[in-house]
Amino acid sequence: MKQSLFPLAFGLLSISFANAQAAEQPVMETPAGNLRNFIVSSTSYSSQFGVFISADFHDGFHREVVFGDDGVTVWFKDPITSYLTGAWIKGELKDDIITVDTPQLIKLNEKSDGTIEPIYVQRLKNVVIDGKKKWVIDEETAMTYTFRNDSIISNEPEVMLGLIDGEDGALDPIGIGETNVIYAKVQEKVSKMPEGEAELWSWNYYPKQASQIEVMFDNNEMYMTGFWDDQPTACIKGRVEGNKVYFPSKQYLGRITDQETYNDYYVYFMSAQEGESDFITPYIPLSDELEFDYDPEAKTLVLTNEDRYAMVKYGKNTGYESTSHAMLKGQIKMAHIDELDVPATPSFDMPFFRYDLEYGWGSIEVNIPMVDVKGNALLRDNMSYSVYLDDKKLVFDEEDALYENYKGLGEPTDELPYMFRNDLGIDYKTYPNKRYLMFYKLDFEKFGVQSYYTDPATKEKTSSKIAYYNRLTEETSVADTPQSASLESTVSEQEIENVTYTDLTGRNVMPDYKGVCVKTVRYTDGTVMNSKVVRK
Repeated sequence: MKQSLFPLAFGLLSISFANAQAAEQPVMETPAGNLRNFIVSSTSYSSQFGVFISADFHDGFHREVVFGDDGVTVWFKDPITSYLTGAWIKGELKDDIITVDTPQLIKLNEKSDGTIEPIYVQRLKNVVIDGKKKWVIDEETAMTYTFRNDSIISNEPEVMLGLIDGEDGALDPIGIGETNVIYAKVQEKVSKMPEGEAELWSWNYYPKQASQIEVMFDNNEMYMTGFWDDQPTACIKGRVEGNKVYFPSKQYLGRITDQETYNDYYVYFMSAQEGESDFITPYIPLSDELEFDYDPEAKTLVLTNEDRYAMVKYGKNTGYESTSHAMLKGQIKMAHIDELDVPATPSFDMPFFRYDLEYGWGSIEVNIPMVDVKGNALLRDNMSYSVYLDDKKLVFDEEDALYENYKGLGEPTDELPYMFRNDLGIDYKTYPNKRYLMFYKLDFEKFGVQSYYTDPATKEKTSSKIAYYNRLTEETSVADTPQSASLESTVSEQEIENVTYTDLTGRNVMPDYKGVCVKTVRYTDGTVMNSKVVRK
């Protein structure tokens, strides 16, 4: 039995309450009354056995509150944002104060042994026990909130609405809950594209990543959609001032909902800057506008400050290191698309390559750009790619793979959809254009990749050149057609544009650098050749 963290008398009352409630059901149907929508922010806590572990600020959650027709009863759906069950809890409104008595049942959890464990929300307080801060059940059971100016705000920052369970008949904190809860009304309206025919532009960000966007100008305003893959119709509006365009931060984009997980968010377009961390790079949302240099004749926009980023974020709070972002795009450049060209050539940017004859498999990472040779964004759903082992296309067959590393392919194929991934033998690495591939045919010298693009209007299919990686020499090369030898000859007659050298971390090195480095030769036709060299 779990160790009780509160006096025996109170513990006996809790056991009695748990037994009485075990037969009840949580309220899952939407109660009668006036249903209102709110955007919620809070500090969410997680711990084990009541011991504090972490506290994270959450923002942008959509929550529903029902105000009863009697003018007194108030119902909250999913009061714990990190533990969503679809259940409702009850409160009472009087003199602008909403009082929620606890505990209240929100879930009957069926355990592996078939027993039922009731889960409740409960008022918890923070105390120090044996030198450690712990959240324990408070003798005071009522949570109170101020309801004023269309907002609901928790009154006691040092008190948590947390979860407790009824395992073994005792009520103990699970270690999940939240404080500093604010329910607010969404005041903003989403922007909409003006009437008329939109222009097709390319939104380029990070190396070899891009999205096709639609752009419209209306007097001194610029409208744009398509910049966010998860919600391609989302629209943002900028302000044109001569050779500058400014996109305000905190632009409301609407709600996104996942019915299966109950996740429901209000999302905003934000500016951001990179923070400092020893682990995953944090991004700090800002109120500052994103400023672009605008060339109306060339129809291009370039982000003025390359240290700024565009973010689609849950909620619009600023000034903290955000973990609730849907996408990040930096080093932004936008340009009008006159005509699409063939897909850009894939490359092996210092490939992570494994070739294991003993175990019968290998793996490689390859960069497959989502742009054409001019840098214009391609529609990823219209892209595909093939793999060559020397001069023969590799057929991806689920029967060839160890375990389930080709799971989800269906019929054998020598052409993979660009966005296909199974989180196993075919996956992304860091960014969608970075592909991780496993292979099980090992009788080859050169590994090649070629991408394709099918025009959605004309159905015309174009192909990139083939990028090859030589597993014996570790050299890369490019060919127009598959061939197993002398691939370098296909570019020997092209004019060299420039030659650069980088160290093994990708940093440019000076001419007097000594040691192993990567030589990159760029030709005027866009061909790129990489090779390892030793400079003495």
